[in-house]
Amino acid sequence: MSFTIKPIAYVKNSRQEIEDDQWGSIVSEIELVEEVSELSFSGITDFSHLEIIFYFDKVSDDKIQYNARHPRNNPSYPKVGIFSQRGKNRPNKLGLTSVELLSHS
Repeated sequence: MSFTIKPIAYVKNSRQEIEDDQWGSIVSEIELVEEVSELSFSGITDFSHLEIIFYFDKVSDDKIQYNARHPRNNPSYPKVGIFSQRGKNRPNKLGLTSVELLSHS
């Protein structure tokens, strides 16, 4: 089975490195693609937080991991499977995060 994901928006921020952590202080902007009408987000400011499903597009296929590893690549942590942590190198390259909605324009 396979499926195709059509992006409805792109995330923009100042982050240059694709690290697994230290994202808490990063403020991002979500830019809709042309085909998505602003009207589809009518009423969104009634919510304080959003659930964002995203694709790790900057992770190359040769970096994908299928086994266990040390979280944050720290050998002090015991190895756990890639699906038992929040790492970006997962086989399907999909991520999910909750974010605070700071503003909408």
